Amino acid sequence: MAEPAVGEPDAATGAVSTMMRRVVVSANREVGVHRVAVPAPMPGEALVRTVAVGICGSDIHALHGTHPFIPLPYSPGHEVLGVVVEAAEGASGPPVGQRVVVEAQVQRDRAAR
Repeated sequence: MAEPAVGEPDAATGAVSTMMRRVVVSANREVGVHRVAVPAPMPGEALVRTVAVGICGSDIHALHGTHPFIPLPYSPGHEVLGVVVEAAEGASGPPVGQRVVVEAQVQRDRAAR
């Protein structure tokens, strides 16, 4: 049985998942999927559950170690479609439940604004 998505309750227990999967390209250019803790949004931020991610040429160049601005290790996928699952105090963006597209030039390891 698949684990619940970020912000979604487990069908059997009702507990909301505190873990997520993150793809990481290591310094030796190996691609792996890691289970990591779901980040808590900082004041003014929102947490977005990823629904789909585009992998573009920049990601491929980074994987091969040839991108001039992306050092390894690296988490690819900066073209993101998702759903807002949590908004911290002071967040002024889309409401919880809203589908969003994350701006391609703004990648964060925490929560998307």
